[in-house]
Parts: sequence; structure tokens; C-alpha cells
Amino acid sequence: MRIHFRSMALPKKAAKRVLNRFNGWAKVEPRLKLSAAQKITARMLGYRSWYELEKVTSSGKYSPSLLDENISKTEQNERIDFQAKALGEFIPAVESACREDALKLRVSGGIPGASGLVDNNQTQNLISGWIDPITQKEEWVFFPSHRSEAVLDDVYLLQEKWELATSNQKSRMLDDLIDSLDFYRVTQPENVAAIDLYLDVITTLPHGPLDDIRLINEIAEEVDKWIPAGFPIAKQFMDWNRVGNRDFLRVLFRLGECYFLGERLDKAEKWLKLSLCSCKELAVHVKPLIESIELAKAAQKGQL
Repeated sequence: MRIHFRSMALPKKAAKRVLNRFNGWAKVEPRLKLSAAQKITARMLGYRSWYELEKVTSSGKYSPSLLDENISKTEQNERIDFQAKALGEFIPAVESACREDALKLRVSGGIPGASGLVDNNQTQNLISGWIDPITQKEEWVFFPSHRSEAVLDDVYLLQEKWELATSNQKSRMLDDLIDSLDFYRVTQPENVAAIDLYLDVITTLPHGPLDDIRLINEIAEEVDKWIPAGFPIAKQFMDWNRVGNRDFLRVLFRLGECYFLGERLDKAEKWLKLSLCSCKELAVHVKPLIESIELAKAAQKGQL
């Protein structure tokens, strides 16, 4: 498979996306150089090297290929499969993670988030397998949707202000903060950082989660959509040090905590146990709540 271009403008943009993707998010050591990113891009586009891509493009002998957003779903999937395989030659990751990277990079597309793209995780989070290039261990990794990833800094700023605020300051900023979080709930219901902050806010309100069970249920239904079959696997924990993972893992715990405070013990137990199986670092917070649930359930049985 080979993609032809009218000029080098789009391949150059694609190479920069590759460079930013693996130097910004992924644990790739040593850091990629632009020349390496260009080579990866060229191979994903069906060329042996960046030089060959430049030579063929500048020759003008071939009509430009249609971009991803202008071809059928079947053709898009064929391209992504090819590009994921090519990417796997350079990045030590399992197949599903390479495919996710290929979907995010869209080296043969004009605009990565264009409406004509299918299966592009523009609006969906993804949990996928990954082989850490340093430890060579298989692990689960959380990938945020494109659109939520684009505004993470804005949500983190709200989170920082909330965490640093005094009790009086929180009372004054609460209405505006909830308005902002409601905006994300409507426009980006999958925004994991916004969900994390919203659940944190709920636990600190005077009435607590008891009056917000309907909202918590809606959030839980959304989070359920992200969890793939077979997750989690025993003793295959998520890396707490990955920022994206941390947001997701906090959400699992906060859902359990909210249901516990809201006296929905069965639902609390579900999310807390999922949290415990997903991350070792949360055990110190999770185990006391699970023990309290077990004691409460035993007491309820004794009263029957």
C-alpha cells in the first residue's frame, strides 16, 4: 500500500504528529528525533524512507491519493491496519496499542479529527494493551478521546484551583465550577479529568452523594462503556505514573467512594473491587472501604 501526495505539506504535518505523539505522551527512550519520526511516517505511508517519499512526491508522476476522510470505512480500516503494522516495527507495543496510535496519528488524513473519519476515537476513550519499552512488561493503558485530550490542561487548571482553595473559597467558586463541569458533561461526557473533578466535588458537598445518586449513576454508565472485555487481568496493574491512567484510576475509586457515601453498597463494592484489581497504589484507600461494606452487609443479614 502506498499513499501519494500533491506536495510534502501533509507528510510533514504527519511527521510532526508522530514526533509529538511519542515524545510527549509515550515512554519512548531515547526521545525521537525528527529524522526518526519522518522515517516512521514514510513507512506508514508505504515508502522505504523519507527520501523516497520526497522523490516520488516531487516527481509529479502520480495523482494524489484520496485522504482518509474521503474514502470508505473498509478502505480506512485497511489503511489503519497497514499503518499499525508499520508502526509496530519501530514502537514496542502490542497490536491494539499500535492501531490506537495509527488512529490518532492519521498520517494519510488531512485533518485528524475530520467528520468523515470512522473509528477515530474522537469522542471515545480507549483502554488497550501495551508493552512498556523500558520494562518489557505488558500493561493496560488508558487513552483519552481526541477532543478531551485537547482540553486536559483547562480541566487540570480547574482541578488545581479547587484543590488549593480553602473551604470558604470553595463555597464561593462552587456554582461557577459546577457550571463548567456540566458544560463538559454535555459536550464531552467521556472527559475523564472532568469526571474525576466532578466526583471529588460531590464528595465534599454538605449533602454528599446521597442527593446526587442519579448523576453518579449516569457517570457510572459512561465509565462502563470504556472498560473492555477481559479487564482487569490478575496482577497486571495499570501504571499509576502515567497521567492518563491516573485520571481513570481515580474515577474508579471515586465512583466506589461516592456509592459508599450514598449508601449503595453493592455498587460501591463493584467499583472499589475494580479499582483494587487495577492499581496497587490505591489499595491503602480501597481496602478499608471494602471491609466496611462487608461488615455492613453482615450486619444487614443478621437483622433479617
